[in-house]
Amino acid sequence: MNKYSVFIRIQFGTFHQNQLMDQEDKDELRVVVKWGSKEFNLIFDREHATVRDLKLRVEAETSVNPNRQKFLGLVKGVRPPNDDEKLAALPYFARPRSISATNASLKVTMLGQPDVNIQAIQEAAQELATATATDTQIDDDGNWDSLHLWDDPEVEARLQRRLEMTQLTPLHPPRDGKKCLVLDIDYTLFDLGATAERPEEMARPYLHDFLRRAYIDYDIIIWSATSLKWVEVKMRELGVLGHPDYQITAMMDCSAMVTVYGDTKRGDRGIAGSTSTITRAFNCKPLQYIWRKFPTFYGAHNTIMFDDLRRNFAMNPQQGLRIKAFRHCHTTGKDDDELRKLTNYLELLAPMTSLRLLNHEHWEHYTNKYSGEEGRRIFHRKYDQAAENDRGVRVYSRDEVIEIVRATRKAKRRKTLSGTPGE
Repeated sequence: MNKYSVFIRIQFGTFHQNQLMDQEDKDELRVVVKWGSKEFNLIFDREHATVRDLKLRVEAETSVNPNRQKFLGLVKGVRPPNDDEKLAALPYFARPRSISATNASLKVTMLGQPDVNIQAIQEAAQELATATATDTQIDDDGNWDSLHLWDDPEVEARLQRRLEMTQLTPLHPPRDGKKCLVLDIDYTLFDLGATAERPEEMARPYLHDFLRRAYIDYDIIIWSATSLKWVEVKMRELGVLGHPDYQITAMMDCSAMVTVYGDTKRGDRGIAGSTSTITRAFNCKPLQYIWRKFPTFYGAHNTIMFDDLRRNFAMNPQQGLRIKAFRHCHTTGKDDDELRKLTNYLELLAPMTSLRLLNHEHWEHYTNKYSGEEGRRIFHRKYDQAAENDRGVRVYSRDEVIEIVRATRKAKRRKTLSGTPGE
């Protein structure tokens, strides 16, 4: 029998050992599993070992549940191998090898978190989800007149400090003639409170189709309340960064957010149906930051923001659209079609010269009432012509826009109380 060299990799180093090949060795399948910075040498029966056997052995070494183990390179494509498949029959192990390498150890990489880490992540996510669900929302009745944050000199000073202290580096340059779409991540594009073997399982349905179609008319900016490191990780894992059909103009994090004070509502403990109003501090996402970073491209007339928390656009109520929070991605979330419907709304707005007279709270009403080519023409004549005519005389201030929206709501309330149907 011929002698050959085998390199056995262990956690503490690599050593070289000479040994003789015999008939028993030919029946063995040697696998080196790389997991993070650790490696494990496993030996299986070549004829009978299955993928399930590999997963159970790996679980014993790493405490990673077999359902969360992901092996790279075992099969071609994205479909993971079935548990009952023979290891020796998988393409990675079955490909032809030289006689001297027949019994050499084959290395595979395994991705997955042990149960203790998963539990910690779930607890942290649950705490964040609970805080988000129980957090108070600012002026949920739409009465924004109590928060003139854009006129507050202290808020303006904080915004100016943010502009001086932080940088916004575009991933791709802004495009002439495009509107600006600002998107939140957590509970807007994916389910933060869920766990899954693959990140794409937590993505909101229609995510990539939504971004692909929006990119035609809008520059897309991602703005999350977390750190930029996690923004990049989430976008990369969801397959958003580097997607062939669309590009992300920029990504922003909590460093560009501004602390403001406003009236919030919360329920009084022990008193059913009772609420109280308090003044508290909170962070929000001022679109003025983007407008001053890209003054020749974006402004109040061509920017819209999607976020599941109303307080995040407290400084820009006219540009904000509160999207329904995306939760329970494995059950009821599978039927979520919010992004599909919002795609139609963005396409309805795309030809308009200005969005400043729109009330985005009624976006579903707009898309339902003004569907089809004729409906879109009526919508543009009604809502865009007013902005077009007004530009030749004067431009509405933010206070005037809020006053227009508030007066419209009051008129609708009076019609409802008097029994006269509104528009």
